[in-house]
Amino acid sequence: MTTAQSNEQDWILNDLVDRVPGTLRAVLVSYDGLPLAWSDGTHRDMAERTAAAISGQQALSRQRADFAGSPDGELELNLAQYRDGAFDITMGAGQGAYLTASGRPGTAVESVSYAMQQAVARLGEVMSVPARKRP
Repeated sequence: MTTAQSNEQDWILNDLVDRVPGTLRAVLVSYDGLPLAWSDGTHRDMAERTAAAISGQQALSRQRADFAGSPDGELELNLAQYRDGAFDITMGAGQGAYLTASGRPGTAVESVSYAMQQAVARLGEVMSVPARKRP
């Protein structure tokens, strides 16, 4: 990834967090669990743990795909809401990439999801990560 791509991704993630009040963080993740970019206020270790968790979540979704009647099992959207009302949303963000964002209790889930969709659409190819060749 070039520096220009990284800077543009960071800008989009920061804009996403700033656009919807109550949004805490956003991380762009590769399918194999690497953090590609993250919003300000997200420490690198948190971005790495989040990326690993999203990769594991994708693996689990492939195992549950039969239950949902999905032949390909690719995770397109996932919402986790916690007891206190905090939440995180993960969605596909191009070939081999996922965007995840978190919100405070009381934040409108729909508003964060919509802002995420806009971010993915605006970045287009910049947010798309080429598939890696497996050894």
